[in-house]
Amino acid sequence: FPVTISFTIHIIMKNVANHGRDSLQTVFDKTFNSKFLNGDNDKGWKATFDWVIKPDNYLKIMEGSFDDEFTKKKQIVYNVG
Repeated sequence: FPVTISFTIHIIMKNVANHGRDSLQTVFDKTFNSKFLNGDNDKGWKATFDWVIKPDNYLKIMEGSFDDEFTKKKQIVYNVG
């Protein structure tokens, strides 16, 4: 279903209420700097704005789950046979 502007604003405001105003800048900085979230992955998938602001994804990004150092370590672990 299409996401409306008011629903998008609601989700953003909820994220900010739960994690603080600075979290918004942190999440977008981390998203911008993540190779994985910008298409450097096995499927060429890129994170969309709507995907980034979903509460579960927002928290994962804040926690560093998509930071380059973390995703590199994950690939090494998965590639070890």
